[in-house]
Amino acid sequence: MASCDINANASEERMPKRRKTSTKTCIKCKQDNGCLVLRGLVYCRKCTQALVTQKFKRVIDEVIDPHEASDAVLAIGYSGGLGSSLILHLVAQSLCPSTRRTRRHTWDRIHVVYIDQDVVSGYIDHKVELKDIESVVAKYPHFHLTKVPLEKCFEGDLYSDPPRESLLSYLGGLPTRSAINESIQIMTRRLLERTAKSLDVSHLLLGRSLSSVSIALLSSICSGRGSTIGEERQSSQEGVVSLNPLRELGSKECAACVWWYSLNVISSPILHLESGGSTASISRLTRAFLSGIEKDYPSTVFTIAKTCAKVVPKENNMGICALCFRNAPTSEEQFGASSVISASSQDLEDSSLRLCYACKTLLTSGNSRSTSSMNTSPLPLPIWGMSTPNTH
Repeated sequence: MASCDINANASEERMPKRRKTSTKTCIKCKQDNGCLVLRGLVYCRKCTQALVTQKFKRVIDEVIDPHEASDAVLAIGYSGGLGSSLILHLVAQSLCPSTRRTRRHTWDRIHVVYIDQDVVSGYIDHKVELKDIESVVAKYPHFHLTKVPLEKCFEGDLYSDPPRESLLSYLGGLPTRSAINESIQIMTRRLLERTAKSLDVSHLLLGRSLSSVSIALLSSICSGRGSTIGEERQSSQEGVVSLNPLRELGSKECAACVWWYSLNVISSPILHLESGGSTASISRLTRAFLSGIEKDYPSTVFTIAKTCAKVVPKENNMGICALCFRNAPTSEEQFGASSVISASSQDLEDSSLRLCYACKTLLTSGNSRSTSSMNTSPLPLPIWGMSTPNTH
């Protein structure tokens, strides 16, 4: 019998199933009946809400000393999803001027930045109505809503076409579905950072839970961005610190709190993948994969995030990529670009515009399921990629 064959007693060697908890009393207060099981432990509603608030504040305190006075401006990146909806509530509950402060920070100005992606609704999994965004933010009187259209990435005198047409031309010239989805994510992130900078914001809060951060980490590694996965957890660009206060909370406790607080979630990703694979992308496949793992083995998602947090780039001397605007090795063989980027890979070798390996692949890598045929027409880059990175 071959060594890889399964013998008759294989069932005894299989991994045992998880034990179901037998207690119904909250593990923390020891009094109330539990209503939520988190990684095998039972919590009541009150203790779960306190745990979520505690972990939220702990991440904030890791970045900003709670005993240090500050009058800086705060911004929240809002998408209408699960995490960003909970962020609005937690900030209003604990960091607003009207709340009873246990810290010396004076967040008297809080901006809610929403990136309107209506122009690319055909490429993304969900569609959000602007009036729904306005109605949600209007419930928080201390928040100021700032709406930024995604096509603002192509706004300026450097373009011959209107911003909307330039954006669609750029996305239409990308070779794969993964490249399109990743480009939309990069443009959304850069618009949030640039808008926060224009509002004199010191800290930008993103509503990504532990599950979302883990998805972003694995997607970055699969896309060739392993050297920058640390910036998925926390990054700093042009004096604006971007952080994820929900990075210690799984989607289960976030969803429970959203339900208990009766918060309105107006946007949620679609996990269904068509059998043909034409709409599949790296980020979407990773989300579907990790969502399935989190359901049966939630501790695995924590392990992914903690393991990735220990990864550091091998090269200390890092440059800035002109497209994603993140750190990248400065060695010349890791870069390939052209002052005018085209969809043909041979045009990316000699240039002054620096691109990291992942962005170069994003612009040139095609396969049997490419969204468009390769051509030599130049692609209009976002406004920060049309000049040297140090100027933006």
